Amino acid sequence: MRGVAQAIACDIHPLNNLIVLQYLKRTLGQEQATIDEWYAHWIVEGFEAVEAMIRPGPYAFGAQVTLADVCIVPQVANARRYKVPLERFPRIAGVDAACQKLAAFERARPDNQPDAE
Repeated sequence: MRGVAQAIACDIHPLNNLIVLQYLKRTLGQEQATIDEWYAHWIVEGFEAVEAMIRPGPYAFGAQVTLADVCIVPQVANARRYKVPLERFPRIAGVDAACQKLAAFERARPDNQPDAE
């Protein structure tokens, strides 16, 4: 469980953080298509590792929500936002689907936050 959380929080997310994406665009002068490719590459790399670690669900490690699930759901939202195909990651997609049925995850969705536009 900690390995999945760490893979997302320490390996995938920092490379896809807004400040990194802005640096690629503003400082390094990269085109948006190149940035999107960068983003997708690191999500796919990380999701390949995460997919292999997940156990039978409905959640990442069984019948209870863990820190792994809390990390997976927002990263899946980011992947969808950048149109990263998730067909290669059925376990991750299944975890996300199970979590989306829970009120706590619904309340935590980015578009349900007070500052969402």
